[in-house]
Amino acid sequence: MKALDGIFLFSNKKKIILIIIAIVLFVCFPEVNSDEKINNYGLPQILKRMHFVIYHDDRRAANNISWKAEYYYKRIIRHFNVPGFRPWTDNKKCTIYLFKVRDDFIKNAKAPLWSAGLARYNSPRLYIYEDSPNLIEGTLPHELTHLIFAEFMDRQKIPSWLNEGMAQYEEEKWDKGYSYCQKKDHQDNRR
Repeated sequence: MKALDGIFLFSNKKKIILIIIAIVLFVCFPEVNSDEKINNYGLPQILKRMHFVIYHDDRRAANNISWKAEYYYKRIIRHFNVPGFRPWTDNKKCTIYLFKVRDDFIKNAKAPLWSAGLARYNSPRLYIYEDSPNLIEGTLPHELTHLIFAEFMDRQKIPSWLNEGMAQYEEEKWDKGYSYCQKKDHQDNRR
């Protein structure tokens, strides 16, 4: 309270100057609400969707990724089958960095050379690149599953076999293969 008492001792002119200084500091140095400063890795454009913010340099590719990411988000959440579980709302979204080429992805994401995508859990981020083989049907749902599963488990340590198993389950090819096997098994049982 003593600190506030001192402010009232200032003249009106000094109060106005202090207010102006506070406004200038607030405008020039806005607070960043995350643990780390926002880094767009030189990707000049931003596309925002319901659950995702995508940094990119190709609007067409980013638009395609954004719609598929929203589709996979809903599908993965549905597979968890937990009423009310909805990570990444209006005030907290998943950030996707969509690089044009693999070299930029490896350098900026600090990803292993074998990687086609990378998920970072601390503030949900996904690093991918456009010319990645199987990006839409494999890498995107795989990496999104890692992020959503981490949110579901409240970022606790998840056994690798379970984390990778869930991520592989969400890949389109696995799902198609599973559906094929299920259909084939059903046909075999009818004979």
